[in-house]
Amino acid sequence: MIRINLLGQARPRTPAEDVSRGLLMSVGALTAGLVLAMTYVGVVYERAAVALARANQDIQSLQQDQLRLQAVEVQVRALQREQAEIGHRLIVVRQLEGSRGGCEQLLSAMETSVARTDDLWLTSLKRKGDGLDLEGQAGSINAVANFITALRASDYFTKVDIAETREDDSNPHAVTYRFVMSAQVDGKAGPAPVIAGKS
Repeated sequence: MIRINLLGQARPRTPAEDVSRGLLMSVGALTAGLVLAMTYVGVVYERAAVALARANQDIQSLQQDQLRLQAVEVQVRALQREQAEIGHRLIVVRQLEGSRGGCEQLLSAMETSVARTDDLWLTSLKRKGDGLDLEGQAGSINAVANFITALRASDYFTKVDIAETREDDSNPHAVTYRFVMSAQVDGKAGPAPVIAGKS
């Protein structure tokens, strides 16, 4: 059946229609809100997933860097040990070279002092630190005195002291004197190796 409105006025709505329309608007608004909220959550999730993926990549990169650095650290420690060993060897070589130079200077100074003295020869020469112990034989007491004077004049030896001088009776055909003396080696003369010799 068809109804025709002859009054020309809008037909008043019933309360049920108002409730339906309000409900539809509320449902529409709620739906739109849910769609917006889900969209926002999706965007946030997507950004968080991208950030997490980047963080995982950074962690993997840092772990690889850590492994590389650990290998480099092992190499550096090995090089440091090698450098320390080489440094120790250089110190030993320098000490040996210095000792060798000190021995040469000592023997040269001693040779010069003996060469300046007639009728004198050394039988023992021992160096301990800066101290020097000498033993020898001479043809006269004057030769021993001249040797002491030569040692003092060399500027290589200081504090020359005679400990003992006595006539040697072992050779009845010649008069000789045994002597024992000590001297200090000048501190500028170099390192102090131990030298011992007998003839």
